[in-house]
Formats: sequence, C-alpha cells, structure tokens
Amino acid sequence: MQVLGVYLVEGLTIGIPIALAAPFLAAAPVALLGLSPVFSNVSGSGLLPAGVPPVAFVWAAFAVLVSITTILLPAAIVARRGALAHRRVLIHEEGVVDPQAGATVRLSRPDLLMTLFAGVPAADRIGSGDIIVDGDPALYEALVDLFEPVDPNFNIVTP
Repeated sequence: MQVLGVYLVEGLTIGIPIALAAPFLAAAPVALLGLSPVFSNVSGSGLLPAGVPPVAFVWAAFAVLVSITTILLPAAIVARRGALAHRRVLIHEEGVVDPQAGATVRLSRPDLLMTLFAGVPAADRIGSGDIIVDGDPALYEALVDLFEPVDPNFNIVTP
C-alpha cells in the first residue's frame, strides 16, 4: 500500500502543475499558426486568436486523473496479489500453504537476489541459517540452478 501512496503523491505532484499549464501550452502553438502561410488569409499574417476557456482546465484535470489511474491500477493489482517475481514464477501469499509443496522457503529479499542472480551458493546460505527450508533443501537449490549468475562485465553497447 505504501507504493500506491508514493505513486499517488508523485502523480499529483507532477499532474497538478501540468493540468494548470497544459491549456496555455496548447493555446500558444494554435496562436502561432497564424504566422504560417496556410493561415495568413485568416489571420492577416498575425497571431490567431486563441483563448483558454475554463473547460480546458477540466479536460486537463481529467487527463491527469486518467494518467494517475494507469499508474495506480497495475500497482494495486500487483500489491493485492503479493507477487515477488514477474509472471507468477514465484508467489508469496501470507498464510497460504500448498500441502503438496516439496519445500517451503523463508528468506530475505537480499538472500533471494544473492542466490538467484549473484551466484552465491544456496547451500552456504541454508547452512548458515539465513535461508530456512522446511522440506527438501535440494528443491530450492534446483530452482537456483535454473538461473545463470549475472556477468558484471556485460557490455551493454558493443561496436
């Protein structure tokens, strides 16, 4: 829920100034179109009359609300499901137990990241008690073996 609050505050912090400025930012290019040859007959080669009616602010506020909703909705869905990893590969749901599971693993996020992506041996973390496995520890080690350690010298841009 904290993430939703941060997203909401962030969206309002950015959205309110935008909603106030957007109608003026839209009117300026419209007025400048009068200087183009296409509108010279209408404008007399001067600025086109472009006003900012109050309804423009209503539409701008509506656009901000739609934008904030598009940020909050996916975050709310993920927060509600409590997914730890993308695409339901690993799911964390408090109080939900699968009686057919071969192992239940309790670990901190840093331990998860270290064993899955940094190449830290899971057996060492299990042996130290940092990772607690109820059931067959080899199953967590098998999961870890599915991931290749990240190469810190990976070339992002190559010629």
